[in-house]
Amino acid sequence: MALADHLSTAIRQAELFQQVQELSRTLEEKVQARTAQLDRQVQELQRLDRLKNDFLSTVSHELRTPLSNMKMAIRLLSSVLLPAQGAPRSPDPAKISQYLKVLDNECEREIKLVEDLLELQQLEVLKGLRPANANGSQQPCWLELQEWLPQIAEPFAQEAHSRHQRFSLGIPSGLPAIFTLPGVLKSVLAELLKNACKFTPAGHLISLQATCHSDHLDIQVLNTGVTIPLEEQKRVFEKFYRVPSADPWRQGGTGLGLALVRQRVSLLQGSIHLNSEANHTCFTLRLPRVLPVFGQGKPAQPRV
Repeated sequence: MALADHLSTAIRQAELFQQVQELSRTLEEKVQARTAQLDRQVQELQRLDRLKNDFLSTVSHELRTPLSNMKMAIRLLSSVLLPAQGAPRSPDPAKISQYLKVLDNECEREIKLVEDLLELQQLEVLKGLRPANANGSQQPCWLELQEWLPQIAEPFAQEAHSRHQRFSLGIPSGLPAIFTLPGVLKSVLAELLKNACKFTPAGHLISLQATCHSDHLDIQVLNTGVTIPLEEQKRVFEKFYRVPSADPWRQGGTGLGLALVRQRVSLLQGSIHLNSEANHTCFTLRLPRVLPVFGQGKPAQPRV
């Protein structure tokens, strides 16, 4: 009996030791997994902190540049208008006009930058919300693209003509209406067409094309004469990013246009894709034919 008791005790101790070993391994695995998770979270927080610092640095620079130009213009304007060492000056209308134009342009640039920053912040807050909740100033409605797209394209066609560019509008017959946010869609197309006019060389083509599918609509804005390098294409939607040497005419901008486009497209529950090669650059906007509306049934079809 004594031997049997010893054997039974040894077996129980061995089982307990095995259980302790298994619990120890399990605990160690959990600790390692949790540590790895915390490391990832720390790395993500560090990345977000770097992004925040980069963003603040860039915003500070972008806000400072127009102010510096305005300050310089004010000094130059003062040198033209104010007496020098008590001697009256004869105003030079050409210089006065030039300096006032600089002030006006830089004021508009500063206002546009602040407005874009505010809109971008608002769109980021609204990201993920349903359209009915996300845009209190506008509700989705049926949009007759056959009539609407030519109205959007007309001012840009005129702008292209003034720049000696060619403009093409392709709308298939029988293009159906879509249920969407017209104001948001207009802002997206206006930004894409504005960029096309800005960066397309004289003599080259700008086109706006629409193609309808069973469950979605594709709208393409294409321009020729320009290629965005492949390594730059992934960054064009970043805030303040500008493709190096893509603006040889130094026409400027806030650097927020395409970042706003991406956020607006998200609000439309769509997607946007860039393809640029062989002197052809094309932005393809894909939209649902019927924008989902939270808390409402399927929208009534438009009257024909």
